[in-house]
Amino acid sequence: MESDDRLNQISCVVILMVIVWAGGFICKTGDDLIEN
Repeated sequence: MESDDRLNQISCVVILMVIVWAGGFICKTGDDLIEN
């Protein structure tokens, strides 16, 4: 059970990081598009 909890925790962190990275990437791309 402990390994499952740990796996779920890691999955949540990875998903959170991906969302934050994607958000930053979209903002950066949006700024580039606005400038052009």
